[in-house]
Amino acid sequence: MGILNKIKSLFDKNDFKGFIGHFDLDQWWESEFSEEEKEYIISKKPEIVEGSYNYIDKSPAKYLQELSLWFNTKKDSEISLKLLNKADELVDDIVEKHFMYNEMIKTNYKKRNEDEKYYNQAIMACEKQIKIADKVMEEMKKRHYERGKTILEYISGEKTLEEVNEDRPFRSSSHRGFKQLAIIKHKEGKYKEVIDLCKKAKKQGWNGDWDKRIERAEKN
Repeated sequence: MGILNKIKSLFDKNDFKGFIGHFDLDQWWESEFSEEEKEYIISKKPEIVEGSYNYIDKSPAKYLQELSLWFNTKKDSEISLKLLNKADELVDDIVEKHFMYNEMIKTNYKKRNEDEKYYNQAIMACEKQIKIADKVMEEMKKRHYERGKTILEYISGEKTLEEVNEDRPFRSSSHRGFKQLAIIKHKEGKYKEVIDLCKKAKKQGWNGDWDKRIERAEKN
């Protein structure tokens, strides 16, 4: 039985397994993707509708975000965006949401010259990521220092928690939303918005060349 026939057989039985069956996402799967898209997705990741779902430590949003990376080429970007849009609906964890917006920004911006909607969607994803940025930073710091407590349990009291955390200081990551939106606004000639974005990113503690971007914007 070919893959397409296998898919049709699954539809006829309404007996989905794998990721789709585990999280009761059959209606979304059936309505969101064409037959050709389903066949293509299954050819890459058959576990989406076959077998048991074994990633019990992974949320459905996290699974979809990671699955989207299998389709992050320009040719497959429509599939990637459909997966990410569903992840956006399902995600509860604020740090997962932050990294999901990374992929949404990147995927939409790649296609900005194909259709204006992708350009606008990239901007919207930047704005969504920026909206939660301060809370994400707080949560990242909290989780970093909580891992310090876990490390402390393994070193038998040789160091205090403060000493453990001094040995592994928190280092912030870059922020795609702030950076990409600053680039977009600079190209649009909206230099005050560039300056405001970069100052906000710097104040929150995100890693980036914010001072250089501010300096370039102030020259215009």
